[in-house]
Amino acid sequence: MGTKSTYHERIKEEKRACAIAAAEELFFEKGYARTTLAQIAKLAGLSTGTLFNHFPTKELIFETIVKHFWELDPEWDFPPVLGSPLQGLIKFGRDYACVLTRDGMAPLFRVVIAEAKQFPELSLFHYKLGEGTVHQKLTQYLCDEVQLGNINLPDAAKTANEFMSIIAGQVLWPKMLLLDFSISRERAFQIADEAAHMIINNYAR
Repeated sequence: MGTKSTYHERIKEEKRACAIAAAEELFFEKGYARTTLAQIAKLAGLSTGTLFNHFPTKELIFETIVKHFWELDPEWDFPPVLGSPLQGLIKFGRDYACVLTRDGMAPLFRVVIAEAKQFPELSLFHYKLGEGTVHQKLTQYLCDEVQLGNINLPDAAKTANEFMSIIAGQVLWPKMLLLDFSISRERAFQIADEAAHMIINNYAR
């Protein structure tokens, strides 16, 4: 009984993964507005009924894709240790750079930006599950370090925004504008480390 149940669960997850991959391909190629659930089902090799069981709406499957892109790999999904603002910023910066350099992240941003006026919920998903969550966690971390007396910041939220902007400006936005732009993970980490040192040099006690 257990083996049979495990088999069905595996098949279910495989179908779900196929649906997500197909939706991602179509969203990036055709855009959100021009993609239908029927097209996603066809590309995924699923019936529309099966797709509907997993994702009743196109909105839900897009939200799932956004969440997937912004999730850290399990081995990196842990908070920085308080006590060293430099090391904490390096941890946050490298995590952020790692996510921004993922294949497909730039196309995802393009879809959100291009269709924000017609589908503002896409921007909301993307911000709440991505940039907004990173900014919130980083701001809280910086506030905690300020409380411990390890760094002097007039505005933790503003500093978090400054830090993230330095990284995104060199890691993500060139890729948004230049289709042939590429950046290695090592270079992205170097940019994150440099941003961390810049913040510390500006605000360290």
